[in-house]
Amino acid sequence: MDIRSFELNFETDAFIYDRKLTSELEKRFLKDIESCTEITEEWAAFVMNNRNRNFTDFENALCNFDFKYDIVMGPIANDDLAMLFREYSKHAINLDVLLKELSYKEATNQVSFHTERAIELLRKIGVIHG
Repeated sequence: MDIRSFELNFETDAFIYDRKLTSELEKRFLKDIESCTEITEEWAAFVMNNRNRNFTDFENALCNFDFKYDIVMGPIANDDLAMLFREYSKHAINLDVLLKELSYKEATNQVSFHTERAIELLRKIGVIHG
């Protein structure tokens, strides 16, 4: 588990062992890759702003600390990308370098649920006891 993501955003992982379900999820994942969002300056700003606890410009569309978005879908900002964001936030690299370096990274889409309303959409469909 990524403790930072869990503590800051209440993110966690799910492990699925059902072969039929994982096969279906893999098909959906591959279809999702076809429509993955390009890593852009706007996306980078959204990620940076929402990792920065001091960014509280709630009127700004790139801020989600006020939970204006129930569900956010887009390229995942994993630990590999987080290092680049840290370098950028410390002014060790500029925006052009950040975007260039991000373009070399493989990013897949993630879905994150930010509100109780969004969590209510999730349904438990079963449990596998190991």
